[in-house]
Amino acid sequence: MVGVSTIICSLVFGKHYTHDDAFLKQYLEILDEMAANMSNGAAAAFLPFLRILPGNVLTKFKRNSDWIRANWLDIELVEHKETVDVSNPRDYIDAYLAKMQTTKEGSTSRHPTTHMSDEQLVACLGDLFAAGTETTTNTLKWGLLYMLRYPDIQRKVQAELDEVVGRGRLPSIKDKPNLPYTHAAVLEMLRCSSVVPLGVLRATTKETTIGGYRIPNRTVLIPNLWAVTHDPRYWEKPDEFYPEHFLDADGKVTNREALIPFSSGTRLCIGELLARMELFLFFSSVLQRFTLAPPEGSPRPEAKGKLGITLSPQPYKLTATLR
Repeated sequence: MVGVSTIICSLVFGKHYTHDDAFLKQYLEILDEMAANMSNGAAAAFLPFLRILPGNVLTKFKRNSDWIRANWLDIELVEHKETVDVSNPRDYIDAYLAKMQTTKEGSTSRHPTTHMSDEQLVACLGDLFAAGTETTTNTLKWGLLYMLRYPDIQRKVQAELDEVVGRGRLPSIKDKPNLPYTHAAVLEMLRCSSVVPLGVLRATTKETTIGGYRIPNRTVLIPNLWAVTHDPRYWEKPDEFYPEHFLDADGKVTNREALIPFSSGTRLCIGELLARMELFLFFSSVLQRFTLAPPEGSPRPEAKGKLGITLSPQPYKLTATLR
């Protein structure tokens, strides 16, 4: 989780945190707690009266969220405002502040030209960091678990990495076209794990009809992404980890329309490209250097998940032996 979060920190805040940074570790612990508890408070999102009951997890969720904002996000915003050079943005915050300044020029209270604001920016920062950390981290956890459960696939990935990359350097994104089996394993990791199984809540802005069903205006919709990524009509072996789902007869990677872990349409996840690169680089680098196995005498972990904000695997242990 720390390795993944440092990447999003560089992009959003323009800072690189070390793996032993105490503040970052504290934040990640709070984020992990928030993610684990959120599913328990889901009912309160639809039945507001539940929020006043003692012990409601949304109260703790809000307390943690407020702590993150006061002790990190608001501070970053103030520091960036004091040092920003709109002609030379360093990171996402600078770019947002620069855009906000240019779009507000000529704006009046009666005729605003933008909805961009400090409040919106802080909300975006929280969303980007949480989503950019939690989803990729849990997908990688699932990927390593699958390697414990499917050692033959692990060996095939390692053999391809040895042949194409060798062990004298780390894999790079430029190697991806020459590593079809490794790439297919990453795609299968996304399909099998489906870490956001019910997507993100949406709402209609007008009455519409889809597939013969009338959906009224202002209807909350929950997309069942898991059902699509595990539908036997689209996948030969929906309940197995099978990289061949994404390989054609010539062994080349092929796209599948039913792979929608990032949702689809104009509102799909804005971090898709970053997540795909991170997953490929982390996964290939680990398997290039290490062979993964359950601890001696331990059974292979079950592919069972626990649902919070994302679907994460049940805790498991592994041994990583230097190759």
